[in-house]
Amino acid sequence: MEQPGGAATVALAAAGDVRALDDYIAKDGAAIGYPDDWQAAAVESWQSQGKTYGVQMALTCNLLFYNRQMFAAAGITRPPDTWDEFLAAAKELTRGGVHGFAANQDYSYSTPWLLENGVRYYDPAAKDFLVPGPAAIEALQFQADLVHKHKVAPVPTAGTDYSGPQKLFTAKRAAMILSGPWDLKPIREGAPDLDFGLTLPLRKVRRSTNLAGAGFFIPAKASKADLAWDLLKRIVSLQTQLKVSKEAGLTAPRKSWAADAEVKADATMNAVAQALPFATDWNAGLPQTGKKSEVDDAYKTLYQSVVLSDKPVDAAVKSFADAAKRAVG
Repeated sequence: MEQPGGAATVALAAAGDVRALDDYIAKDGAAIGYPDDWQAAAVESWQSQGKTYGVQMALTCNLLFYNRQMFAAAGITRPPDTWDEFLAAAKELTRGGVHGFAANQDYSYSTPWLLENGVRYYDPAAKDFLVPGPAAIEALQFQADLVHKHKVAPVPTAGTDYSGPQKLFTAKRAAMILSGPWDLKPIREGAPDLDFGLTLPLRKVRRSTNLAGAGFFIPAKASKADLAWDLLKRIVSLQTQLKVSKEAGLTAPRKSWAADAEVKADATMNAVAQALPFATDWNAGLPQTGKKSEVDDAYKTLYQSVVLSDKPVDAAVKSFADAAKRAVG
C-alpha cells in the first residue's frame, strides 16, 4: 500500500501499476462509509474509466488568509467574498510598505482563480486546454493586474520556494494570501501575536478552489492485497482521521469529519471544513494521458511569464495551449 495523491495514482493506474478497488468497495464500502461519506471530488479524483484506484485520507485546499488587525484599521468589516470585493479590499489595505495581497510564484496557486471563473485545465473530449479560453485569459489577466496594474501585490520572486507569501504575511507586510493548512504552523511560530482568519474561496462565476491532499492505493503486484485493503480501511476510518487531525493538523475528506463537534469548535479546522465542498480536481482527465508533467511545465512558463514578467496574456495562453496539445498528441 502506498500514499500519493489522486493524480499520481491515476497516472500509475493508466500504466497498469495500480489495483482497482471496486471489488473491495462493493463488499465493504457501505460499512466504512465509502464513497457516500467522502467529499465528491475526493472520490472522483481517484477514478478513471469507471474504476476507483485509491481512497483519499487527507484532503485540503487553498483558502484566503487575511489579517484581521489590518482589516479593522482600514475600516473593512468582513473578508471579501467576490473578486470585486477582493480587489477593493486589496487597494484599501495597500499602504505604508504593506501590500494588500501577496501572489505566489508557484503556478499551482493560480488555479483557484481559474476555477472560480469556470475554467477547466483540460478538456479530454476536445483535447483542449484552459477552456473556455476567454475566461482563462480573464482570470490570468486579473492576477497579473494585481501586481502590475493595481500594484496591490509585489512581483513574486521566481524560484522553487512557495513560502514567499507566507513569509510576507507572517512579517505583516501582506494583508492577504492564498494558502492552506500547511502554512498555519510557520505563521503561528513566526508571529504568535498575529490575529488572522481564513475564509471561503472567492466567487466569480462560481465559488471554487483547488483540491489537494493524499490517500492510499494498492500496487497491482501486491502479494497480500487483502491485508493491504484491511489496513487501508482502518487508516481511513473516521476515528483515525479525527485523531490525525487533532495530533498533526491534517484535514480530512469525510463529511462526518467536517460535522464533528471538535472540528466545528476549532475556527481554523472549521474554516477548511466549510471550504472543502468547493474543492475541485484541477487535473481532471489529464493524468490518464501520461503527459501531465510536460503540460504542467508549459503552464508554469505561462503563469510566470504573465504574472512575474507582465507578458501579454492572450499570446502566452495560445503558446501554452499549442505546447500542451503537442505533448498530449
